[in-house]
Amino acid sequence: MIIEKINLKNLRCFENAELNLSKSLNILVGFNNSGKSTILKSVYSLQELFYLRETDIRAREDSFSIEFEIGQVNKPEQSYFAPAYFHPGIRATTTRYINITLNQSGERESYTLEKRELTADERTYVGDQRKQKFDGFPNREDKGGFIYPFLTTRKKAFISTQGSVEDTFIIRDSQSNLPAKVQKINGIPTINEEFRRLCKTIIGYEVVPIAAQQNGYTLGMYSGPYNTIPIEAMGEGVINIIGLLVNLLTEDGKLFLLEEIENDLHPVALKILLDLIIKKAKNNQVIISTHSDVVLKHLSAIEGAKIFYISQDNTGLAIPTSTIQEVPASPQQRRDILKLLGYDLSDRDLFEGYLLFEESSAERIVRDFIIPNFVPELHHKIGTIAANGVDDVHAKFKHLHDLFLYVHSSPVYKNKAWVIADGDEAGKRNIEKMQNDYKKSWSPEHFVCLSEEQFERYYPALFQQEVERIFSIQNKKIQRDEKLTLLNQVLEWLQEDKKRAKKALDESAKEVIELFQKIATALK
Repeated sequence: MIIEKINLKNLRCFENAELNLSKSLNILVGFNNSGKSTILKSVYSLQELFYLRETDIRAREDSFSIEFEIGQVNKPEQSYFAPAYFHPGIRATTTRYINITLNQSGERESYTLEKRELTADERTYVGDQRKQKFDGFPNREDKGGFIYPFLTTRKKAFISTQGSVEDTFIIRDSQSNLPAKVQKINGIPTINEEFRRLCKTIIGYEVVPIAAQQNGYTLGMYSGPYNTIPIEAMGEGVINIIGLLVNLLTEDGKLFLLEEIENDLHPVALKILLDLIIKKAKNNQVIISTHSDVVLKHLSAIEGAKIFYISQDNTGLAIPTSTIQEVPASPQQRRDILKLLGYDLSDRDLFEGYLLFEESSAERIVRDFIIPNFVPELHHKIGTIAANGVDDVHAKFKHLHDLFLYVHSSPVYKNKAWVIADGDEAGKRNIEKMQNDYKKSWSPEHFVCLSEEQFERYYPALFQQEVERIFSIQNKKIQRDEKLTLLNQVLEWLQEDKKRAKKALDESAKEVIELFQKIATALK
């Protein structure tokens, strides 16, 4: 089964909000305290009915209500819901509804409903009279447990050393029974081998059962034949990641709730974990909250993934109110979300190389058409950045250079960035200065001056008369506005007929295309 829809009413910062979820990956982004954790906790309350309390009721309200629409319910799972209703002309569906309410007096109600469709005219009938008390999904793996929570906590983790049957199969948000979970997969050679490999590549060492100080066993690593380091000394983030690895490797048909898994992980290790999540999302549903652009970029590229932006309005309101917006799957709108969250496009470890252009005309044409259609091997491999004119190019590159050195502790991007300027006097002067300033650390061919004085000269011949008119305008503001209008017209024309566009650009922009083909070869 999967959760298809969630409706939140008067739950903390949500007055009335709704999410229509993907059956695979769902990514929640937003500022601190906007409501991402509230969404995750509301879903977990399906399995732990008392997880939410009176303090979670929205201020000045008497109660909260959460409604879930559950789809693709198979036969074994039907026992969790109201009994099927049989009547001539009415057929039961595989969609079920669960409602959870709690008021200020502590009175809690949880029940299931079932929609039935009348076969005659396809009307929908909700059988309220058939509602049934809902006791929550099982919280044990051997009883069909459905939800696996990996939520952040500020408390020190307590790790049980007992290893009982209950510890082996119970599902907890604390990961306190993690040693029993790891011990369980020790008896499954293929899974255990993959687990040990992933531990080594993601956290840097193998995690194995070790003897506890008193009775039983815990988890840790050996630092010699007689010395061990217990998992409690490795940090809360490591404990959560190990628990996540165990369950991702063993479970299918489940729902994973992941909160800020980027914590305590190097970007390289994080990407390995994200690849595993993508693989397992083919057979599991995932809801993940994040502040990481690496997570957002990596997961949102997968077909079927959904991004939800949770924003909060505090202006003129006595009570902060959050809204949920599904972000359309267009590159520009997804870039806009990154900017809303405060990320500069040059601040992100997302690509294997970067292209820095003098202004946005060149950057957009190259990013949106030339790379996808002439050099597709660079697509999603190289990042493009536009400076605010020729005088900003040097400052933008210095920012990139400093970031590469100090954020990554070693110059991993050395000779994997290119600066491209127009061929006018200002462009030549800036490129020559940068070649001289960075001659000790960068090869001069990474600072390129095009032969044309304006990038618009590489537009297809059809637009060259308009290019001449625009560059004859003396008023710089009007000229800038006219250039933007022309850029949008060119991009629209290119997308209308890609075969025609490729032929035209092959003639007008041959120099530019050959440059990026060389860059693609350099990045192999």
